[in-house]
Amino acid sequence: MVYTVELPDELFVRLQRHAVPLVDTPITVIERALRALEEGDEEPEGGGGKGSRTFNPAAPPDLSFTTLKSARIAGKVLPKSDTYWNSVMIAVILEAAARGNSTQDILDLITVNSQAGQREEGGFRFLKAAGLSIQGQAANSAWRQAYVLASSLGIEVDVSFTWQNNEKAAMPNVSGSFYLEGS
Repeated sequence: MVYTVELPDELFVRLQRHAVPLVDTPITVIERALRALEEGDEEPEGGGGKGSRTFNPAAPPDLSFTTLKSARIAGKVLPKSDTYWNSVMIAVILEAAARGNSTQDILDLITVNSQAGQREEGGFRFLKAAGLSIQGQAANSAWRQAYVLASSLGIEVDVSFTWQNNEKAAMPNVSGSFYLEGS
């Protein structure tokens, strides 16, 4: 049996924040959220409180106002000076290229502003090893892009982060992590 449900605009906007553009539908986002709840991926470690939480990387909470604490891509730890969401996205792209994926194969999985070849104005950064340029992203977009590439290409990603002490943060002062198993 199929049910029809009307979503208020505000709830639909919340669903969109967790969707991969041109990939997800409202149904796939709801299914992912339910899977995360059923698997217990969003339960605090140690039972409650504001401790570190492991989140489902496919259904991330709002990452605005987070500080990346550590990142490991395909077993390689990013230097402390490179612990930013954009650095994670770039490291995943470079790992994809190092594994022999063509520039076009990588671009086919990129949903954010990018292009083949060199471009360095307008917030773009040229990644010579991948043969493409990509524009810097806010935390949420950078993570979603890193996730799409990593999950599609079997690249291991392990990151930990903390929300800043800011009333606009989704979970002020809470630490979290994502782990994506590689192949």
